[in-house]
This record gives sequence, C-alpha cells and structure tokens, in this order.
Amino acid sequence: MDRRPQGAVIDRSTKLAVAAAIAPQLCMAAERRPDRTVLAPSLRNRAELSIAGDLARRFAALIRGDDDTGLDQWIEDATDSERASLAAGIGRDIEAVRAAITQPWSTSPVEGQINRLKTIKRQMYGRSGYPLLRNRLLAAA
Repeated sequence: MDRRPQGAVIDRSTKLAVAAAIAPQLCMAAERRPDRTVLAPSLRNRAELSIAGDLARRFAALIRGDDDTGLDQWIEDATDSERASLAAGIGRDIEAVRAAITQPWSTSPVEGQINRLKTIKRQMYGRSGYPLLRNRLLAAA
C-alpha cells in the first residue's frame, strides 16, 4: 500500500516524499542557496521540481510587480505542469488577478485589524461575557 500523500513527489536521493504544495517553496529556497539544501540532488534529477520552482518564482515576481503582461504566458506554462489547478483558478478569475497586480489598492490594513480583533476574541473565549468583550475591543481600538 502506497502511503505517500496525494500529489507528492518522491526525492530519489533521500527517498522522502515532498508534497506538491511545498515543492515550489523548497525550490525557491534551493535557488537562493543551492549548496545548502536537502533538495539540491532532486533539483538536478527531477525536471518537474525545477519547473514548479521556476513557475513559483515567476508568479511571485508577477504578484510583486505592477505589470501583468506575463500573466497569460504564465497561465499557459502552468497549465501543463503540477500547478495546473492554480492556473485554472487564476484563469477563472483573471480580471480580479489583473486588478490585484495593476491596482495600488490593498486590503492589508483591514485584514490586520480583523486579525487583531479575532485574537482578542479568542483570548476572551469562556470569560465573563459580551460586555467585557465589547469593552476590551473598544479599548484596543
């Protein structure tokens, strides 16, 4: 019985299963310090890991930049790789992705406030009641 996770890639040199979801991050780390990574032999021997790492680096550059001209090419390249489901999802909502890349707007400040309020709520779980929670939230704001 094969006990490896679905979508895992086996590293031939170490015989370890690498989840497909984290393989691109490992490949990106490997490129920064190729001599100090466990995956260095795998990157030389496994083309799909190198392709996944390249796609992850290109996508990160697209998202960090303000030019969406390479997005269509990235989707086309990713469609034939391990990142096909990500490419399909981006393709379904292409206008929102283009707007996220090209527009200067961000919801980060709002997300930060929501995270802070949820943290306070979790700390207060099981204590006193709504009036104390309300006072804590208002005092933190």
